[in-house]
Amino acid sequence: MLAPFTFVNPEPSIEACYVGNQSTYHGDCLLGILKTILKTDANAEVGFNFCGHSDLNFKTACYEIVGMWIKSFLYPSKQQLESECTKAPEADYAINCLNANSETSTSVPIF
Repeated sequence: MLAPFTFVNPEPSIEACYVGNQSTYHGDCLLGILKTILKTDANAEVGFNFCGHSDLNFKTACYEIVGMWIKSFLYPSKQQLESECTKAPEADYAINCLNANSETSTSVPIF
């Protein structure tokens, strides 16, 4: 329900994920919105926009998920992945996008 609004302005959706007092679910909410917008739009830019507005405790995982998504569904070659990941607006997190690897990551669930 929150994902359609996220395309225009991700901040209210991100804030809504933190409304409940069960902090263990905050990450699940953010992850669900990110996966939904990526699957719906098929454009890494919307993922980068969401990650850019996310809190610091989710940014690393967020950019890694976008990288896994790019690699899995858009551009499987390393060169194409690099080209997409360098479009990330936050250069400090572009490395997380580039190093995304669903085979070795245990902390970030893939699609």
